[in-house]
Amino acid sequence: MINRHFVSLPREQQRLLQAQFPELLELAEVGGAKGFHQLDVSVFDHWLSADEAIAEMDEVSLASEQANNEKLATFARLLASRNQCYLVKFKGRYHKRPVFKEFLSDEKRNRWLTPLPHDVGDNWRFRLLFPQLQMVYFEGSDFTHHIYLKEKGGQQVIEAAAVEAGLYLLSQVN
Repeated sequence: MINRHFVSLPREQQRLLQAQFPELLELAEVGGAKGFHQLDVSVFDHWLSADEAIAEMDEVSLASEQANNEKLATFARLLASRNQCYLVKFKGRYHKRPVFKEFLSDEKRNRWLTPLPHDVGDNWRFRLLFPQLQMVYFEGSDFTHHIYLKEKGGQQVIEAAAVEAGLYLLSQVN
């Protein structure tokens, strides 16, 4: 158990969260679901054009990548340290059933919330559930992370953490 970063929640709590958030698979596969508002948090202050994307991501220096990832890690850690959150994994034969895991310590959570290099596939990126905020958080691969809110109440928490981490909100909740 020493090397583990998280542990599965009890079965009853798993069922309650699965019932509360039945749209998790749709959010992961489609990038949206009915009843959710999307909010994107990025190191960039606008959506990049094709040329900008090549310059900012394909030809990014190691120092810039590390600086961008540190801002995103700070943001994720701020949200996770101030609100209850669970790691979301998909299990089962076709990886369709969400399973919720609790971090064993703040240190292990913070290590897990370090973004992967931008050229790593999305299947390996973290997904978090914040039940009290009615929010799902997906690590993105383009220095932009994606947040889905069931209720607008969590937007102020997100805005405050984004400002503190030096990030930008690219789309507003309607």
